Amino acid sequence: RCLQKSVTFKKLMIPILLRLLHHRDAEIVSQCLIEIKKLVQHDPQHATSVIKRIRSMDWQEISSVESRACIIWMFGEYCSALQAQAPDTLRILLKNFTKE
Repeated sequence: RCLQKSVTFKKLMIPILLRLLHHRDAEIVSQCLIEIKKLVQHDPQHATSVIKRIRSMDWQEISSVESRACIIWMFGEYCSALQAQAPDTLRILLKNFTKE
């Protein structure tokens, strides 16, 4: 809730959450992705940099269904940040989406 109320706090938290995406603990990565999605929804100006960082990570290894749904939403919503990679990225992510 604090993140949603303070613009300054949001700007501080996005880089911290992005760094935590490389954590070994899958639950931490999952929660970071969920919070990043919420922050980007409220402040889309950071979407391009966030999408590029998420695209550079090994997002195919993320097993949490909710986290993968967040990634799919962000990639779909801000596909312009992915440019020519958007269709291929979404195709890979959506491949098993109905099974999840």
